[in-house]
Amino acid sequence: MKKILLSALTLLIGLLAQAQINKINIVEHFTNSNCSICASKNPAIYSTLGSNPNVLHITFHPSSPYASCVFSMANPTENDARTNFYNIYGGTPRLVVNGNVITTANLSSTLTNLNTSLTNYHVYATQQLITSDSILVNVVIKKIASDTMTQALLFVGAKQDTVIQITGNGESIHQDVFRKGLTNMNGNNINLPSNINDSTVFTISYSVAPTWTASRMQTIVIVQDLNKQVINSAESTNIQSIPTTVHESNLEELKVYPNPSSENIFIQCNNQYTAYKIISLQGKLIAKGNLINNQISIVQISNGTYFLQLVSNGNSPLISKIQIQK
Repeated sequence: MKKILLSALTLLIGLLAQAQINKINIVEHFTNSNCSICASKNPAIYSTLGSNPNVLHITFHPSSPYASCVFSMANPTENDARTNFYNIYGGTPRLVVNGNVITTANLSSTLTNLNTSLTNYHVYATQQLITSDSILVNVVIKKIASDTMTQALLFVGAKQDTVIQITGNGESIHQDVFRKGLTNMNGNNINLPSNINDSTVFTISYSVAPTWTASRMQTIVIVQDLNKQVINSAESTNIQSIPTTVHESNLEELKVYPNPSSENIFIQCNNQYTAYKIISLQGKLIAKGNLINNQISIVQISNGTYFLQLVSNGNSPLISKIQIQK
């Protein structure tokens, strides 16, 4: 009986180690700041995206139909190149979801159908400001389930999450504006990790242009198969100014377990907290999100010691030191 139980446990552990995860879906949005049709259709697009907060989004501004678009003029070659990658150059707005061109009217139903999409790869990105105008980006692709693919296309781009500027079509708020490609605009050909739990890491740096806002910059990552279908995608958090002096809360106020942990940490505290931040010992923001069921996933965070900060509108922040060991 013991042998049977041991064999069953071994099999279960093996199956769990090879479990797929939910895919992070991405919308590539091709628009133009002088396009009146874009101005009329973009609000509905943004409303749909607002109803799907886990979906990533980036806007490209091709030079057609209006070459005088301020965002296109800032980087016409790369904006046009990503548009041509999908063979949709010539008119806006256009949408590409997970590598597939769709109509703007079908965005909501498309995202609904993708809610249960799974993938065999974790993809995540971190960034840090290494000088006042230089950002270092780390991209990690981790194989977490059996897969026969060996090669993929890796696109990494820098985007500004919000630009407030009145443009020719009357729009004043522009979301997730592409600024610079950190790889080839068609994606770099890469080798995927061979074995389950293997990872491939890419490190890239770039300079922040004077017209950009460093605290608004994010890194977007899209991993696609050779047929342009998205395997998974990721987005970094923003770079923020965070105090480097952090005082931990009393154990009676906040309990975090297990600590150290490798995949998930659980929270026990006296008051209701709605959001969290994970901060490095150097004061860099590593991750943030909503606190759901008092549980936080840390699978995308590298080994090390960090500060966990819980925040809410009505309570003072709680802080605890956590260790991640995998």
